[in-house]
Amino acid sequence: MEIKALHTRNFMGLTGDRKWVFPGKIGALCAPNGTGKTSIVSAMRYAISGLEPEDEMIHAGAQTAAAQIDTPKGSYMRIKKRGKANAYKLDGKTASLGDLQRRLDAECGCSAKNAKILTSSELLKNLGIPCKELLNEKPSARDF
Repeated sequence: MEIKALHTRNFMGLTGDRKWVFPGKIGALCAPNGTGKTSIVSAMRYAISGLEPEDEMIHAGAQTAAAQIDTPKGSYMRIKKRGKANAYKLDGKTASLGDLQRRLDAECGCSAKNAKILTSSELLKNLGIPCKELLNEKPSARDF
């Protein structure tokens, strides 16, 4: 799946409305700690698969959070509301969860629910490498 842009609204640590445009294929997001990399990856994963992050998804003080991905074939948005049913949009129009999921599955060529989009912490955990060990290690020439 080629993601052209990501839009978020009050998603995890990302306040307000934000947009990222990806001119090429995404292989990795690199930035200093605390700048929103996990929030961006979690927003992509939520938009594609509906899998909610373990951390609070709706930013403190907000009533809704949203994540939308744009692809060459359309836009897919999921909206989470406090105490209310979730909402979905396809190409900017209200849609059912079933319609959203069918279009995503067709574009992915597989079940989008099973998409594997991992944060760096999740990847390291799956590889059996505790993050704390990495943080405590001092870089050496062999690491580069």
